[in-house]
Amino acid sequence: MKKIFAVLVIGIVIFGCNKNSKVSENPFQDEKSPAIELNGGQKWIVNEGMKPYINKAKSLTNDYLQNKSTDYVTLAQQLKKQNDQLIKSCTMDGKAHDELHKWLHPHMLLVSQLEKAENATKANAIVLPIKDSFETFDRYFE
Repeated sequence: MKKIFAVLVIGIVIFGCNKNSKVSENPFQDEKSPAIELNGGQKWIVNEGMKPYINKAKSLTNDYLQNKSTDYVTLAQQLKKQNDQLIKSCTMDGKAHDELHKWLHPHMLLVSQLEKAENATKANAIVLPIKDSFETFDRYFE
């Protein structure tokens, strides 16, 4: 696990400095994850029943970062709970549903990594990509 984390950090540093690189926005994201597409240049509509869980998870993440919290275990539990509720509330279908899953799967992997973090330093290296994940969500969904 330590070796994987070290490789990820080195990769982030090396590729993060090259703005022309086509590196995934999320260093913890599976490189095989397909790119999210807009709906003919427009954002996809997320059903109203799902939005409270996404907004709550965003708020939890932002509060954690703004308050410089170190209780990443609680944050991971709270984010997992929001993801579970999000999935239960999903009534989307078709292309919008498929595109949402392109965002959700890597996001859930990040939350899983946060749950497994060994300390606050390693956790904080995951929380920032979680925040970035919500920014990606906002670019493609409304």
